[in-house]
Amino acid sequence: LGETMPEWVKVCPSAELGEGGSAVASHGVAVFRRQGKLYAIDNRCAHGRGTLEGGDIEDIGPAKIACGKGAIKSKTPCVRCPKHRDKFNGGLWFSLESGQSLTLGDTSHHSPLYRVGTYTAKEEGGHVWVSSSAADTSPSLKLGDKVKIRAHKVSKALGLGSCTGVEARDPPPAWKGGDWVVESSKRLSSDCWMLHFVPK
Repeated sequence: LGETMPEWVKVCPSAELGEGGSAVASHGVAVFRRQGKLYAIDNRCAHGRGTLEGGDIEDIGPAKIACGKGAIKSKTPCVRCPKHRDKFNGGLWFSLESGQSLTLGDTSHHSPLYRVGTYTAKEEGGHVWVSSSAADTSPSLKLGDKVKIRAHKVSKALGLGSCTGVEARDPPPAWKGGDWVVESSKRLSSDCWMLHFVPK
C-alpha cells in the first residue's frame, strides 16, 4: 500500500536483445541480458560520461575487487566502461545489480561516488521494457565521508574558467586540488544529490 508502480519505457523487441547483448532505451538507460536475466543501469559512466552499452560483462566476486570492496557481496555480473577500459588499473567496472563501481587493480583514482542508477527491466508482449525512473537504492553519503575531486573538472562544470591560469573567474586557491570532506548531503531525487564540500 502506498507503493507507486513504475511507468515503463519500451526498449526493443525481445529477439533483438540476445544473450550478452545490450540495448539503450529512449531515456538513456542501458539494458543488458546476462545468463537469461535482464539488468538495467544508466548508460553513462559516472566518471567520464562514456556510454556503458557494449562494455565487457564479467561475473566478479568480492575476492577479485581491489577498490570498491563494498560494491558487491557475492559473485555478480559487472560491466566495464569501454571508455575507461585501459584506465583504473584494469578498467572501471559497474555492478549490474547495484550500480556501484569497482576496480580489479589498486588505484588512487577510484571513488565510491562513481555509481550509476539501477532500473527494473522486464519482458512482456515480445518486447523488453524498462522502468522510467531509477530505483532509490544508492547508499547515503555520511558526514565526514572523504571524496576526492578534480578541481579542473569542477571548475569547468561550473563555468569558472581554468584552474591553472590567473583569470578573474578562477576558483579560489583552496580549490587547487587535494581531498575534500562531505560536510552535509541531501538527496534531491533518485539520481541527484546536493553536496556541501569543505577542504580536508
